[in-house]
Amino acid sequence: MSLRKLSLLGFLATFALFIACSVDGADDKIIMPGGAAHANGDPTESETLADSELTYNYSALALYYIYANEELDSIGAYKNQGNKNGYSSDRYEFPDVSYMFDQMKDDYTSYWSPYYMYAIYSWLTEADAYVGIGAEAKAYGDTLVVSQVYPKSPSEKAGLLVGDTILSIDGSIPKTYEGFVKLIAGNEGDVLEMLVKRNEVDTIRVTVSEFLMPSLFLDYEDSIPVIRIAEFRDITVNDSGSYGEWMTILGKIKDEKSVIIDLRGNGGGSIDQCLNMASEFLSNKDTLIIEVEAHGDENFEYQVIDTTRVYAATDGIAKGMYVVFLADENTASCSETMMAAVASNIQSPIVGEISYGKGIGQVYFNTPAGGIARETSIHIYDRDFKSYHRVGFVPDFEIADSDKALSKAVELAKEATFKRTAGYGTKNTGHFANALMKSGATTKNAAPQKADIQSGAYRFRLK
Repeated sequence: MSLRKLSLLGFLATFALFIACSVDGADDKIIMPGGAAHANGDPTESETLADSELTYNYSALALYYIYANEELDSIGAYKNQGNKNGYSSDRYEFPDVSYMFDQMKDDYTSYWSPYYMYAIYSWLTEADAYVGIGAEAKAYGDTLVVSQVYPKSPSEKAGLLVGDTILSIDGSIPKTYEGFVKLIAGNEGDVLEMLVKRNEVDTIRVTVSEFLMPSLFLDYEDSIPVIRIAEFRDITVNDSGSYGEWMTILGKIKDEKSVIIDLRGNGGGSIDQCLNMASEFLSNKDTLIIEVEAHGDENFEYQVIDTTRVYAATDGIAKGMYVVFLADENTASCSETMMAAVASNIQSPIVGEISYGKGIGQVYFNTPAGGIARETSIHIYDRDFKSYHRVGFVPDFEIADSDKALSKAVELAKEATFKRTAGYGTKNTGHFANALMKSGATTKNAAPQKADIQSGAYRFRLK
């Protein structure tokens, strides 16, 4: 399902200020704010690369940083100020740029040197790669049964199936989940011989190798489907990212009356992925969220603040399904965006703990020198223009214990009658204010932390 937007100017689909690289990192041209083009980021003869990097990033902040009018000084306040303020050239490739970004009060507005660009891009867009067999099992007494076989994993390629009873692995009999994990551990290239029972006893040979971990996992609890969303990613085992995995799972459960969506521990990801996923529960023209977004005018000369209503373009495949959400204090950003979109439309109950409270989004773009910058550009509201930023979602049933929370969610899903009555918090959760400290960084443009990079709603503009 696609999403359409109603706004004064809309989004500039080919605006190349935002990161202009494909999956393989191709980068042909960067358009400076104001229209000046630099092939591959090369500065003109009249300016140094450092000057170009400062000018570009200053212009980008002026246009896209939503707090620019309150916080951004003139460019002269940052030029030649980095070294004077402790940003030594031996630690910072572009001291003035790093100094400038650190003067912005928002923790999620950051700059990193070219050294980190491709690592950050990978962390944001790609699911994690693991070496293993790509399967999970559940213990029923002393019996181990395969519960998950990840798409495109070594186990799927070898023919292992969900429901297979594991009799032995390389001659050893696993009787606990821990035993199973120990027996499947190995080095890349190792071949494991698994004896499994279906209708009859079969031998499966699985080669330990690298695979992409899915971002979504389907399980059942007391006959109720439970979809755990670990993250919202553009590049996963599915060519369409998390949304592609989502549609595969919804196709399997489309005849179910209820579903539990487990967002516990999910810190965010691609806002476009999560909005498309949320829309599958809604009706045509339902408002998902409202975005208040900063961007440049059509000539890239002035900052424009647009209020944009994002709505579903068609009826979703899971329209009419009863939904229960599981959340905790680490349910943040895009996970909260999904809950805002669904719960405000169909009053889906939330079970667990109060969520993180991150109702802002960031844009990422590469720079003339090949660095990468992140700017808070979006404030997110629910369909009624209410904000959960800094205060989070209050659960309808506050249950800290993980197993008890799941049991309550199953109870609600079976009854399929309870409507959400709780709203948003009234106190600052404190998470947002401590984001930089929790990431382990000493400055916002120091060595990036993977958890910090992945904890947010982000958006790229692809050429």
